[in-house]
Amino acid sequence: MEIKELSDLVAKRIKGSPTGSVSVFVPMGESLGANGETKNWGLKLFECKKNRDRDFATQEKFEAHGFAPELGEKIDLSHGNMRYGYMTEQIELLVPYEISQSFKNDPDGYFQYVIDEVDSRFPEEMLQEKVDYMAEITGIYLLDMHEENWGLKDGELMPLDFGAYRDENEKYHYHTS
Repeated sequence: MEIKELSDLVAKRIKGSPTGSVSVFVPMGESLGANGETKNWGLKLFECKKNRDRDFATQEKFEAHGFAPELGEKIDLSHGNMRYGYMTEQIELLVPYEISQSFKNDPDGYFQYVIDEVDSRFPEEMLQEKVDYMAEITGIYLLDMHEENWGLKDGELMPLDFGAYRDENEKYHYHTS
């Protein structure tokens, strides 16, 4: 697919796609993964090339140890506000995006119910132990690891947000605007 065609497709799909503080994840459908099996892929997009490149590099380090969804290639779209991206495997979210957005207008408390369910299956201590373990292996301590920034792949917990972290030299890294 040509970059212009991809940019047009993203423009159609971006509305309603999962968003973070500086990125958006646009589901792109199925294609073959590196090992030849069919996987769901998405395009993680950023306004800033520097943020994209840093997130990609951090996710790549985690992927090398089996701690992150599979990565594809970097892509620069021809138009749109969110032009800098990379392909990444789409995995099951601990908190479905539609639910995570409902907390803004949740008179019935359903969002809190879902969070409580997630917490009962994956207590904060368990998530913290996973963050600590991954930091021991990678040298990178992820900082923004609330329930909505985790997913599951083959039953394994995996982080989905690689933007805020402390490196092995105790230096803190955050997205730039």
